[in-house]
Amino acid sequence: KMILPNTFIAGAQKSGTTSLCEYVARHPECLMSIPKEPGFLSKEANWTEIGKYAEFFSEAEKKDFKCIVDGSSFYLFNAKLPQIIHDKVSPDCRFVFILRDPVERMISAYWHQYKKGNDKRGVEDVFEFTATDISDALREEQIRIEGPVKEGAVNTGFYYGRYDDVEWNFR
Repeated sequence: KMILPNTFIAGAQKSGTTSLCEYVARHPECLMSIPKEPGFLSKEANWTEIGKYAEFFSEAEKKDFKCIVDGSSFYLFNAKLPQIIHDKVSPDCRFVFILRDPVERMISAYWHQYKKGNDKRGVEDVFEFTATDISDALREEQIRIEGPVKEGAVNTGFYYGRYDDVEWNFR
């Protein structure tokens, strides 16, 4: 029998999803995926490989857990995932989403990537926008990421093969 998660914990980067997953994993009736953030459903190519996804929850074969958790933050950002989870995993899954002040999250995410050496842009290059509405800001942001990726100032290499959108950590 294939065992899949019945609970998803997702959230904005640097919002506390890892801490929440650690707390949940301490409960004797809860199982956290191994690894905590498999991100398996983040790649559309994996959606037909649900049997491989079940491998992240193989510990559930040893005990009857009430709560089986996938704690992948990326799941918050992909608009197709709720339907995929409904169709491929279960229509009865529970979701916990952690949100954070968007400006604080953006600054924290920048410094996180900067400290890892993945984003060498200066603060002014990342946060200075000329757009006056959200649509223009999204287009401007895409342009502002594409150039530094080509120039090597933004390193997305770690995310290739893991996510369909390798630039999402820099948005």
